[in-house]
Amino acid sequence: MTLRESLGVPERLRDMGVGTDRIEEMTRMALEDPSAGGNPVKMTAENTRALFEACI
Repeated sequence: MTLRESLGVPERLRDMGVGTDRIEEMTRMALEDPSAGGNPVKMTAENTRALFEACI
């Protein structure tokens, strides 16, 4: 957290202007991203949506 703070990286997506109105779009984009397959947890629409909700 100290590194994030020293670099000025926002804590939450909402601090960067991302609202809940973008959750469905971001979920779809995240699941289409080839890197999602490398995640040790299988990404589904439900857990990806929950992750974005927690980050906002």
